[in-house]
Amino acid sequence: MKCNPRYAIALAVGFFAVATPNVLLASPLDWFKFGPTEAVDVVTISYGSFNNLSVYAGQYVGTLATTEPGLSAPTAQVFNTFCVDLNDEVSVNQEYEVAPTSTNIGLVNGAAIAYLYSTFGQTTISGSNVNGSGLNAADYAAALQLAIWDELANNGQAPTVGSPLQYSGLNPGVAAQVQNFLTLASHNSANEIWLDPHVPQPPGYNVGQAFIAPVGEGLLSSAPEPSTIFLAAAALCCWVTVLYGRRYRIAVSRRP
Repeated sequence: MKCNPRYAIALAVGFFAVATPNVLLASPLDWFKFGPTEAVDVVTISYGSFNNLSVYAGQYVGTLATTEPGLSAPTAQVFNTFCVDLNDEVSVNQEYEVAPTSTNIGLVNGAAIAYLYSTFGQTTISGSNVNGSGLNAADYAAALQLAIWDELANNGQAPTVGSPLQYSGLNPGVAAQVQNFLTLASHNSANEIWLDPHVPQPPGYNVGQAFIAPVGEGLLSSAPEPSTIFLAAAALCCWVTVLYGRRYRIAVSRRP
C-alpha cells in the first residue's frame, strides 16, 4: 500500500523567540504508523475542491517510535488517535516521519481540539450508548471527528452557508452530538501533541496525514518541553490516494 501525491509539498520553516513560558518546542522527528481503524462511520463532506465526498470519520490507532524499525518493537507507543488534517491522506499501515508538536503551535484551535481529544477521544470508544449519548461507538467517534474537523475549518462553528467545511446526511443523534462537542470545546482548553507530517521524508516514504497524540503518556521524544522558542512551519498540503483493499479514504476517505 502506498500513497501517490497529487501535488508537490512546499515547506518553509522558521524559528522565532517569544517570551511566553508555556509555549512548547517541537521535538525531534519520530516515526508514525497509521492504523488500524477502530470506530468509524462514513459521512459526506464538502471541502475545498471536493464536493459531496463520502469519507471515513472516527477513531484510529497510531504507533509512535524513535526509529522506523522501532514501530514493530515492544517499546513502541500505541495510542488512540483522530485526524487533525483535511488536506492530506494516509494508507492503513503507512509509516512516515513526523514532527511531534504542541497543539498550541501551528494547529488551528489547537486548545479546543486537544480538549476534545483528551476528554473524549484518548480511551477506546466502544459500546452501544457511549457516555449516555444514545449513540453507538461508530456514530459517537464520527461525531467527535467531525467536531475536530469543524474546529480546524469552521472555527468551531456548525456549518452555515459559505462555511469552508460542509457535512450532511447525518442522523439527528450524530448531528446533535457534534454540536455538543463544539459547545464543550468552546469553554475549555488543553495541550496535547499533533504529529506534523510535513517534513522531508526518507527515500521511499511518502508524506501521510497529521494525527493527534497524548502528551502525558511518555511518548518517547514526542513529549514537548517548555521553551521560549517555537517552530513555525508553513506548508502547501496535498491530496493523495488511499489504498485499503478497495479504494478508500481514511479520515478523509473516498468511498468506492
